[in-house]
Amino acid sequence: MYKKDLTTLNVQPYALDFYKLYRISERIIRANNLDYVNWRISVRKSDDWNAYADGINSINIYTGLYDSLYGNDDALAFIIGHEMSHILLGHRQRKEEILDKLERSERMRQAMPYGSIGRSSGGLSTYIQEKRFLSESRKMEYGADTLGAELMTRAGYDMNKGMQAIKQMEAMAHVDTFRARINDTHPMPEEREASMRENLATFTEDWVNEGKQNIIDSNVLEVKKSSDRVSIVISGTQNPKKVFVLEPIDKKLLRIAYMNYKNGQMVNAVKYFKKLNEIKPSYVNYLYMSYANEYLYNQTKDEKYLKQSTADLKEAKKLNPELSISL
Repeated sequence: MYKKDLTTLNVQPYALDFYKLYRISERIIRANNLDYVNWRISVRKSDDWNAYADGINSINIYTGLYDSLYGNDDALAFIIGHEMSHILLGHRQRKEEILDKLERSERMRQAMPYGSIGRSSGGLSTYIQEKRFLSESRKMEYGADTLGAELMTRAGYDMNKGMQAIKQMEAMAHVDTFRARINDTHPMPEEREASMRENLATFTEDWVNEGKQNIIDSNVLEVKKSSDRVSIVISGTQNPKKVFVLEPIDKKLLRIAYMNYKNGQMVNAVKYFKKLNEIKPSYVNYLYMSYANEYLYNQTKDEKYLKQSTADLKEAKKLNPELSISL
């Protein structure tokens, strides 16, 4: 357990910052069964509003960001969860793979003689790959936002309050670097907020109880000051009872589809039940799609929804002939 020792370097002012970051990080780690490895949290002195994941299970937070969010533990929890998610989702490795392809493409282009077809089209090919890299990078940020919000929710933090982190980015959006869409590796802040609010509607209350139980079932994690004096290391458990596992895609699609259906977002419900059927067909999915399309027909009187509702019922009966539903 973290102890303040007045005879050590902990008397430095930033020791209190480390203590807060330790408490937030340790809670997220235990609530999500992430205690099977050590986690390193660094505080970097810089006025920049930034945080990033680097190395193996290493998170870096700039003082400019930390100070601006001080007092809002939920926002700090989102930042920490977001950076943890980059690591859990393997985003660094994925980016390195894409960048490696870009470098090899550029080397091939440079090796071609001027005037050749390959040389003249190589620039376009590299440009397309660069665009793909930026697109992939933005998708990774959305993914880290979503999983990060899930991690903090399980730890009992409130993403509605954590949204301040994104709102602060919106306040800085007048800066040219935030508005350089073509060259930006991150989505625009307002787009991230809209995406997050849509995702929050699909979160389940079960996560909070699961997180509480995970904390009860685990032990308090020890922490030590790293040898670099700008970071702490939160020690993992030698024999953890549970290990974090990403939500399987079929379970994730089912949750999103059902929560959209429950919230009356029928267009989204149909979209996600359809995606679920592509990987795991089920008559139950088709029934939900039929009910959702029937609802949309009653709301709009558009015949296409009625036709689709009937078609979905037919598919449901094909998969389960014993259904006693009349077409």
